[in-house]
Amino acid sequence: MKPFVFKLQRSLDLKLKEEEYLKTELQQQCEKVEECELYVKHNKEAMAEAIKKCKPQQGTAFDLDSRMIFSHFWQRLQEKEDELYEHLSSEREKEQEIREQLHKTMNERKILEKLRDKHLTAYQKEVLSEEQKVLDEMALNRFIASNNKGE
Repeated sequence: MKPFVFKLQRSLDLKLKEEEYLKTELQQQCEKVEECELYVKHNKEAMAEAIKKCKPQQGTAFDLDSRMIFSHFWQRLQEKEDELYEHLSSEREKEQEIREQLHKTMNERKILEKLRDKHLTAYQKEVLSEEQKVLDEMALNRFIASNNKGE
């Protein structure tokens, strides 16, 4: 009898490789998201620090120049925060797309593996059936041979 051959093995192998690639890509994307979150946190800390430094101290005069500089600095920090949130949002969207693709690929791989297992089970049943036929034939030949000796 021919050895077991799964006709869709190449497709299964391809899905396995694609799944590994997507897992690696997802890991890299998660790191990018974490990096963006860290930048956002750092920017918020810079904004809090700027507020602390800008508070007027008791007994100090109101300094218009420093307030103007602070105003421009604060505006730039807010713009940077908006940019970071937009970037973070796009990175999270990419991460979600990769997750969805990975989920789809994993489902396709599982389907192919189940199909392979069904084919393998059917092949094993066929092999057992063939072996049983051979054993039955051998037993029948022995029975006939022993009956011929007895006559």
